[in-house]
Amino acid sequence: MNVAVISYSAHGSTAALAEGVERAGATVRSRRVPELVPAEGACLAPAAAKPPKDV
Repeated sequence: MNVAVISYSAHGSTAALAEGVERAGATVRSRRVPELVPAEGACLAPAAAKPPKDV
């Protein structure tokens, strides 16, 4: 199985997902896109700046 993971992840959770898929036997191609929100705009969404809770 081939999987493409194209993402922006501030906290690395998407990279961890890609690693898990690869461990399960898939061929993974990961691509990270650059941040598009300027640093001053990021402070307008404080909920997005919080690290994710472990599940």
